[in-house]
Amino acid sequence: MLRIDPRTNTASADITVGAQPEAVAFSGGFLWVVNRQDHTISQIDPRTDAVHATQGGLTGPCNVAADPGGGVWVTNCLAPPYVVARMSRSGKKDESIPLPDVPGGVVFGAGDVWVALLPPGHPRGAVLRINPSSGRIVRAFRVGRGAEYVDFDGEPLGEGETLWVGKANDDTVSKIDARYDQLEATIPVGSSSYQVTVGGGFVWVNNRGDVSTSKSIHCPTEWWGHPEGAGDHGCVGRHALGRRPGGPPRSVNRHRHGEGGRPVRPALFGFPRGRSRFDLGLRTRIFR
Repeated sequence: MLRIDPRTNTASADITVGAQPEAVAFSGGFLWVVNRQDHTISQIDPRTDAVHATQGGLTGPCNVAADPGGGVWVTNCLAPPYVVARMSRSGKKDESIPLPDVPGGVVFGAGDVWVALLPPGHPRGAVLRINPSSGRIVRAFRVGRGAEYVDFDGEPLGEGETLWVGKANDDTVSKIDARYDQLEATIPVGSSSYQVTVGGGFVWVNNRGDVSTSKSIHCPTEWWGHPEGAGDHGCVGRHALGRRPGGPPRSVNRHRHGEGGRPVRPALFGFPRGRSRFDLGLRTRIFR
C-alpha cells in the first residue's frame, strides 16, 4: 500500500499488507485495507505508517466502508455466507447481517447501510437499505443490471442525502434520494461503469469497458449565465447545488454544445486521455 504526499505527488511510504489489497476506507484514525486473496483486513496506523493489526473472520471480504462509530462495514462476496459485517475500531466483528444474494459495494449514509447486490452473471441488480441496529432490510431498489459500487453524497453543497450506484452491465449510474426513498435518475456514462465515488463536489465513475473516468457536474435549479434555462443543457429533475455565498447559483455548463445539443469535444483542461465527464442525467463528455 503506497502513501502519497499530495504536496509533492510522490510516495512517502510503502506499507506491506496482505495479498491482493484492493478496497480501502479511512475510519477511526486507521486506513482499512481489504486483502482479497488471503481474506483478511489490514488496519494501518497513519502515524507510524505501519500495520496496526490484521483481522480475519470472513470467508471472502471484498468491499469496505467507514462506519460513524470509527469501525467499518465489510461485504463478504467471494464465498458464502453472503453478509455485510460491521467491525469495531478494535477490529472485532460486532455484527453480521445475512444478504439475499452476492453483495458488491457498501456505504453508510443517512443513518443506514446501503449494499449493492451483484449476482453471478449480473442480471437485473438491486440496492438494499439496511437498518444497522436491527439488521432489517427496510427498502430494496431495482436499479438496472449489474449494480456493483455505491457511494453516498451527504455534503450540504452537493445533492445531499443522495446515493449513487454504478452498474456494470447497462453503462449507467443511478441516483437515489435517501430522504424520500426514490430513484430519481438514470445517467448514461462510459462502458461497463465500475467504481463510483463522491468527492470535490463531483461524482466520479470508472468505466472498465472503454478505460475512462466519468466526472459528473451537478445541475443547479437556476442557471447562472444561461437564461435560456436548464432544458437546453439536458438537465432532468432537480439537481440543486445551492448558491454561492452572496452570489448567484454555481454554473455547471463548462463545455460547448454542438448542433442538436450534442456535446462538442473540448480541450482536455489538464485531464489525461481516456477520461470522460458528464452532467448528471445529462450528457457524457469523453476525453480521448
